[in-house]
Amino acid sequence: MATEVQRAPQTTDMADGPEEPMSVRLRSLQLGEAERRRDGGSWRRRITWLIALAAIAGGAGLAAKYRGTGGAGELKEFEAFSFGAPKPAESLQLAGFVYPRHVVKITPRSAGTIIEFPVSVGDKVTKGQLIAQVDPTTYQAQVDQAKASLEMAQIQLRELQNGALPEEIAAAEALRDQAKATAEFLKSELERRIELNKRNNDAVTDAEMVQTVSKYTEAQATLRNQEQQVALIKRGPREERIAAAEAEVRRNEAALANSQYWRLVTRLESPIDGVVLRKTAEAGEDIHPELAFTSLCEVADMNDLLAQVDVQEDSLKDVQIGQKCVIVPDAYKDQKYEAHVSFIEPVLNVARGVGTVHVKIDNPDDRLMVNMNCQVTFEPDATKAAAAENSVPTVPQSALLKDGDQSYVYVVENQIAHKRVVELGATVDSDVEIKSGLTKGDIVIQAPASDLQDGQSVKIRTQASA
Repeated sequence: MATEVQRAPQTTDMADGPEEPMSVRLRSLQLGEAERRRDGGSWRRRITWLIALAAIAGGAGLAAKYRGTGGAGELKEFEAFSFGAPKPAESLQLAGFVYPRHVVKITPRSAGTIIEFPVSVGDKVTKGQLIAQVDPTTYQAQVDQAKASLEMAQIQLRELQNGALPEEIAAAEALRDQAKATAEFLKSELERRIELNKRNNDAVTDAEMVQTVSKYTEAQATLRNQEQQVALIKRGPREERIAAAEAEVRRNEAALANSQYWRLVTRLESPIDGVVLRKTAEAGEDIHPELAFTSLCEVADMNDLLAQVDVQEDSLKDVQIGQKCVIVPDAYKDQKYEAHVSFIEPVLNVARGVGTVHVKIDNPDDRLMVNMNCQVTFEPDATKAAAAENSVPTVPQSALLKDGDQSYVYVVENQIAHKRVVELGATVDSDVEIKSGLTKGDIVIQAPASDLQDGQSVKIRTQASA
């Protein structure tokens, strides 16, 4: 039977001073003089009080020990993870900017005055559309002059190729016949005078004879010349003269093509479908490309956009050609664009230790702008994700503690840390395989303190996957 404890009436002892509350005197193991003397202060009662006091003190010590060094009710916090849960495949997210693959600078070649410039910045243009027109008057005059020179050269060539006309041949033959007749007359005259001298030495003077011989000789030469002329006309021009005439025709054709080119390039057209990004001149301005090379405007194909991203060298292993990406512009954080890695530049930036990756945007729209900042997320490789899913369960080395030859971890159940001995396997990077001792789903403390005790109450700050 339990001993009934009767409360004694409170009394005051002036010698002992004012009486303190019983709870205070119990904590300090003190009793008043009257309580020690009266019947209720027997040894049995004192032993009962001492046992109760020791129990209270021991319980308070254990509670303080398991609660940590903080105030009353404060628990130590630890990070923990779920053992055996597959590690989520990590996604690489980096900042980049949008740019068009094709940007064309419309640059003038012909000097002159701009007489038309019908486009403005932001205008959509199509291939072949007029961008600007330079005054073509001077260039058109050069074209006309080249055409006339070519026509003259072609006529001369045809004349040589066709040969002499029948009338020209007849005229040459007539001159030949005339020279022949003259030569025959002078021959007969010379023969007559020679015969006269035979009859009478004084019939023809020496001067007359010399003159007659000279005229006959000259007539013979004229006859030979006319005969050669007839032969040449009938045979036609020499091959060299025809070749020279043909070369002259080609020279004039090239001159005409050159003048036509300079006339043509006075009209500046868009070589692609795109949007006008920049414009540096207006109608009425004079341009001199031979003095200063400058573009009049820039046109970009906004249907072929990419994002340029700098990737740290140690992360390049996680980027492959064709890898899927998601692009989120800084200006439209609720808008996502599908993309894929188009190409990786083969040269690293030594000073910054980065490689440049270009990501093609698969579904661009009018909201995307050139040089717009964006966030590019590289989706993890499917093979690596599957390998992580099927990998052997591990724990980080920071979760392991040693007790002699045994390794153990702390598993948390209902905010109580329990010591769990484990069998280790191979070491994988900073993790260690667990062969036995843990069950999938156990909550394991990430980095237990060295003074953590089995059965101690703890508080879990976060839970990560091992």
